[in-house]
Amino acid sequence: MKSLQRVQKAAQILRILAKIGYIFAIVGTVCSVLGAIFCGVFGSNARVQEWLAKEGETFVTHEYVCHCICGAISCAAGIAVAYFTLQFYDHELAAGTPFAKPLVKEIRKLGLLHILLPLAVSIVVVIVSAAMHTEVDFNASGSITVGIAYLLLSLPMDYGADLSALVPPPEKPEKALENTENQSEENHE
Repeated sequence: MKSLQRVQKAAQILRILAKIGYIFAIVGTVCSVLGAIFCGVFGSNARVQEWLAKEGETFVTHEYVCHCICGAISCAAGIAVAYFTLQFYDHELAAGTPFAKPLVKEIRKLGLLHILLPLAVSIVVVIVSAAMHTEVDFNASGSITVGIAYLLLSLPMDYGADLSALVPPPEKPEKALENTENQSEENHE
């Protein structure tokens, strides 16, 4: 059962990373919203424009607001993905094994979420940037790759769940000891 312990240890580490990602996504969303508000309110101030302008470029308020809005949308999607990833690892750790049918369904949903949500965000970002007449570079390939990995991971998990359904669960050591003692008492009588 050493391999199961390694799997559970990896699940604990991935849960911690999902929790960190969840917190960072929340912070990113808040900062992006505050940035959009800040640029919208103070963007016409010459001193603020000078402070925010890149070297050799002029500050254009609506471009910065657009980038902040698109960043907030992207981070909000990150909150959803990290939340459901965190939920998956919580359920996996509670089950004690990744080989359970409900977890297989959950990881498939998680894989689809990792693929479809960034695609939806990409579409929304394109619409927002077109409406604000600016360009925003948004790349969702990393999340899509993770989604494909989760979908592929669901296949051996499903097979393992099928196999574990065929094998009866092992007795706990305490119960095995009690059964042995009961049998020895019956043999002495």
